[in-house]
Amino acid sequence: MIFYLTLKADRKKANKEENEQNIRRLDYLSNVTTATKNQAESFITNLEKSIADFETDNLNFHLLTKNPNSSLNRLSEILNNENYFLAYFKKYGKKNLKKYNNISLQVDFFVEQEKQIWEMTQIAQTFDYNRKQSFVRTVNDLMNRTAGLLQINLLEPKYLTEINRIFKYFYDNVGDMSDLNFHYTCFIRPIMENVLIKNVDKPIIIELISEFKNVSNLFNEIKDQNKNHNKSQKEILERYNESLGFFKRDADELIEERTKEGKPKTE
Repeated sequence: MIFYLTLKADRKKANKEENEQNIRRLDYLSNVTTATKNQAESFITNLEKSIADFETDNLNFHLLTKNPNSSLNRLSEILNNENYFLAYFKKYGKKNLKKYNNISLQVDFFVEQEKQIWEMTQIAQTFDYNRKQSFVRTVNDLMNRTAGLLQINLLEPKYLTEINRIFKYFYDNVGDMSDLNFHYTCFIRPIMENVLIKNVDKPIIIELISEFKNVSNLFNEIKDQNKNHNKSQKEILERYNESLGFFKRDADELIEERTKEGKPKTE
């Protein structure tokens, strides 16, 4: 009899401890779910800003701000933990497991989308950097070759004067030597339009025109590449927004119910 009563008391105590542990788990789950929702909303805000920056200026590469909040990964680990699953099941029953699974599904989607965009951004940034380095090197070479035209008896004096004028304006006004737009608008285009295309009867000039066209194409390709990158960002934003809507639909119920039952605790 004493053994039976002791066993019963032990089971009651164990059940109580288990219930308390499950409450702490659900409260912690609610806490991390709230933080994850905030992280997802912050990600969307940062992505929208990056998109707007590219819309305003598609020549420069605009880095997406990275959110240091790691709650997304924490929630993913929690949802895959059997103890948290059982705590949810015991509290909300089989009829609400679909919500739990939906939350888990959306979190997995968030993780994959953020991973995709960071990998995509790294590749695009590296590609952008390499192209811009190539552009600057090529323009410097073309500037030297254009200056060489001043040393030979090839062009009429008025074209030599125009070359000198363009060089003077360029060096008097250049601020950042890595400013691609300034190089393009204040050197490449004026030399092409005011000097080279007016002297196409000369073989040396024809060769220079070809090089100037190539670097002009590279300039436009840099902008087009950034435009394509931004298009991919917009597609991710659309999918992410849709997924966040599903996440909030199911997660908000859990958050609100845990908040009503008491202040969330940490495990």
